[in-house]
Amino acid sequence: MSTGLGANLADLSDELKLELERLITRESEINDQMQKAKEDMKARVESSLQQCSHKIYRCDFHAHSTYSDGKSNVDEIHEWMVYSGIDFMVITDHGTLSQRVDCMKYPDMWYGEESTNGHHIVALDIPRELDPADDLQGAVNKVRELGGFPIVAHPCGWYKHPYPPGLADELDGLDGKYAIEIGNGAENIFDYFDETDQKAVMLWDRLLSQGKEVVGLGNTDEHHCYQIGILWNGVICSAPAKEEIMEAMREGHLFVSNGPVIILKTEQGIMGDTIYVEQEKSLTFEVECHDAHGIYQIKVIKDAGVFKKFTFQGEESITLQFEDLFSKNYGYYRAECYTLDGRRAYSNPIRVMKE
Repeated sequence: MSTGLGANLADLSDELKLELERLITRESEINDQMQKAKEDMKARVESSLQQCSHKIYRCDFHAHSTYSDGKSNVDEIHEWMVYSGIDFMVITDHGTLSQRVDCMKYPDMWYGEESTNGHHIVALDIPRELDPADDLQGAVNKVRELGGFPIVAHPCGWYKHPYPPGLADELDGLDGKYAIEIGNGAENIFDYFDETDQKAVMLWDRLLSQGKEVVGLGNTDEHHCYQIGILWNGVICSAPAKEEIMEAMREGHLFVSNGPVIILKTEQGIMGDTIYVEQEKSLTFEVECHDAHGIYQIKVIKDAGVFKKFTFQGEESITLQFEDLFSKNYGYYRAECYTLDGRRAYSNPIRVMKE
């Protein structure tokens, strides 16, 4: 004969089973909805990429797995890469390269490390784990000493975690070539953009105006596989091989996007390049944009200010040209594209210097 306590436990066990089944069903439904959203965006971007004059590969250079504080293992991340149409991803766990064993199973994945010392530094293309550093310049130097490429991650903070005033100013004294994240998707699921990303773009313009060679990147900083695909880099290269993608990324031959495609070029080079011209030289630039949901606006930024602005009625593909008389020792041009539904893309700059 059951006691009252035993009967209550049996009843509670049934309730827990029902609750567990409900949670599993809900998780499965959310998973299906997120997968559908990823596949819809994948189809949208693929439609745009088919119109491009260059071969573009979608890449994410900052993500986390269960080897540090990520919620998804490498196999799960790769599965969601496929759903999302991401061609290449680097898993950059905190303080370790242990994830390399799993990453190397896939030809479209690689590994790196994120270190923290005030700023967060993502190290790409390094053969071993980083040694500790005392400051930002020291951390960047440690990456370079190993032959790697440094990225200053979320330089102004991330969603609901803005950095205190003054921390971004440390980048004013950082020397050599490096990248910063002008877009970071940490703790976002659908739209990466918030005030920290706007501040990062403003910081990027400030650094470029100082003559620094700074590549702009947009990475998800994925900690849950649902985040994959909300932000990516459109890398121009001939094949989605690790060596080619990493080289193109170092050169800045890419744009940052959560939807549209944008390419900036001249006769002398493409976004990411530095071109050398005679003083008082008339330059002609071309901006190419594509988006299956329609383009609303294209902006040209020159030396941190809006130089040209073009408004449209939802055309899916636009190619335009603009001219400018270069009459200084140094300057730069970059372009932005905005769609009817509020998505955006940023080209890397073309830097111009007097011969």
